[in-house]
Amino acid sequence: MTTSDPKSTAPGDANPFRHPIWWYSTSLAILVLGLAALFGWGRLQDMVTLLLRGELWKQDPEAFFPTLVGLVVVCLQFQQTVAWLARRYAKVTGEYLTFWTALKAVTVGALTGSARVVLHGVPAVVRPGDDLMTAVIRAVGSAGMGAVGVLLVATGRGSTPSVLFIGLISLLTGLSGYCLERARPCASDTWLRRQSRRLFKPRYSWRPADYEGVGRRWFLAACLLSVTWFLILIVLLG
Repeated sequence: MTTSDPKSTAPGDANPFRHPIWWYSTSLAILVLGLAALFGWGRLQDMVTLLLRGELWKQDPEAFFPTLVGLVVVCLQFQQTVAWLARRYAKVTGEYLTFWTALKAVTVGALTGSARVVLHGVPAVVRPGDDLMTAVIRAVGSAGMGAVGVLLVATGRGSTPSVLFIGLISLLTGLSGYCLERARPCASDTWLRRQSRRLFKPRYSWRPADYEGVGRRWFLAACLLSVTWFLILIVLLG
């Protein structure tokens, strides 16, 4: 078994560091064997089945506590291995890996003995494109959510909103969603680098300073529209 991968380097072959392949292999083996043992025990399958049926919360928590502890242990140790690689890569190269790239590197390194192929040429920042159709789809979705939200709030208060009211809120929420999506491609490199270290990356930043150029104006417009529809909702339903 290969214990290190001295050829795994950053893009441009600068600042090489050795990969503890034995650690990657051990961590992956613990994950796979641990999950297999939990499924073989049967308790994990029972827990998943009850969860899908919506009946898990009715069960005695103590019955599934050992299963949860085992699941956390086998998954957390692998997650920490992946997180270590991401942190080490950033320290050595000055660039950040996404969690999924680090996960792939650990898995490939454990199976093949080298993570070099995965990490070679990894871009420092993946910038979202300015897609007008995506912005329109986002606007339609936001408008629909706005209409549903108005109906739910009004129903809860025992009132029936007018078509004009629903249309106005839908229009404002749709426009705010459109503006926010148009701001997304203008996010700063600094913000994008910070998000690349996260497992679940937010789609938008909620700080104007994290946008550049026209993106900041799109973001402020989205904020203004959001505040407007929220105030209208409070006034008309209050």
